Amino acid sequence: MVFLAVVLTVGVMAGCGVGEEPQVLGKKQETTAFGESNSGQEDDGTDTAAKAGVSVKEQVQAPERYQSEMSGDNVALSADAPVLVPEVEQAVLKRARAANFTEEEFRQVEKVLAKELSVKWGERTRESGVKAPGEIQAVTTSAMGTDSSGAAYNLSYRTFEGDSKSGLSLIWMKNVANDGRSSSGSAHLYEEGEEAGGQQPGTGAKLEEKAEMLIKEAGFTGYQLYEGRWRESYYTLREKSWAELEYWTIFTPVVEGIGCIKSTVSLLENDSKNGYMNGPYIEVFYNADGTLNEFKVIGKNEVEETAGKEEFLLPFEAVQQLFEQYCKDYFTPQNSRPAALPPEEGNSAVLEDNSGKSKGTTGPEAHVKVKKVKLEYACVNLGDSQRTFEQDLIPVWNFYGSIEKSPQLPGQEDVQMTEYGTAKKEPDGLLLSIRADDGQILTDAP
Repeated sequence: MVFLAVVLTVGVMAGCGVGEEPQVLGKKQETTAFGESNSGQEDDGTDTAAKAGVSVKEQVQAPERYQSEMSGDNVALSADAPVLVPEVEQAVLKRARAANFTEEEFRQVEKVLAKELSVKWGERTRESGVKAPGEIQAVTTSAMGTDSSGAAYNLSYRTFEGDSKSGLSLIWMKNVANDGRSSSGSAHLYEEGEEAGGQQPGTGAKLEEKAEMLIKEAGFTGYQLYEGRWRESYYTLREKSWAELEYWTIFTPVVEGIGCIKSTVSLLENDSKNGYMNGPYIEVFYNADGTLNEFKVIGKNEVEETAGKEEFLLPFEAVQQLFEQYCKDYFTPQNSRPAALPPEEGNSAVLEDNSGKSKGTTGPEAHVKVKKVKLEYACVNLGDSQRTFEQDLIPVWNFYGSIEKSPQLPGQEDVQMTEYGTAKKEPDGLLLSIRADDGQILTDAP
């Protein structure tokens, strides 16, 4: 059995040759079979959809739009969303393993950020964690820099040493506030495409282009924009409250024409045992005036895949039915989990009585709106796996949208009351991830 080793970077130096080094994934390239470099291999005779010239979109019978209306006692769902499927011939299951960023990669980032911020980095410091026998050890290298205005920046580089020599390697630059402010830890997220107050139309798009250019200059190729939105964070300074506006961009790798999802908390949170997503990504934050505030390169994976292995993908109609049934079950009283929501002052909800029915409610508990559906790759840690730093790269259907929750009012005095974080409208984001090959629900955190 032939295995091909490639690097799925969230961090690959531009201009690296192929030679004896692993092939660079993430670099945008023609859509071809994964094992094409072994062109001398004999045909194994497998009758796959890819060999028959059938695209992935044809395999999954995906419509142009997902259109649906559903209403029940506890949830209403509406969807008129584009279904986005990569123009590729196959979506192959792969195996991935965490790897370290190299010193050369770090130096390139260090050089580019010094130019971007007009800073000179100081002397590096090195810290190592305590390593128990058989365990890996994190090694963090840091440097500080200050620009002409006095703004301070910290640049960190983390690798892992030990028997497995693997872990979540990262390169992270952040502006360090030195004015005595205290962050509140909370923030307001705008929806994708929504302009923040006081900003010129199109400012967000310009910052996305700026971030993309910076990433390429830093040596990371083969990424595409996953998400961009405004974020307003809050802090206290001299006993007064202040707000700071940033534009937040996220970039993820493209693997053989298929984009990767960034691991995030889904709005329809679940405790699935079918594995959790934890893949590499890059985040770039700009202040409203276009000043770089933060640059994060998180995770690097080496990917190996069995040449010629083709995966069966469920038809989209079956995935749609799974998604809609999950929404119904999630908001059914005996299955809903209000205790999982964080407490927030001023919000209240009704607990169930012994019959499992909520009292004093009228209409659906929640309105789920689907805004887009995408077939993407996800780096998944299998739930029963002891391979801490090994993952599968799996084709996944991701449903994106928002949830609007109706206020629940007490109907009887004997109904026990409590407080939950039931914000009327949550920011749009990932609703649910479903494996494209077997329909299993994936979760987003270990």
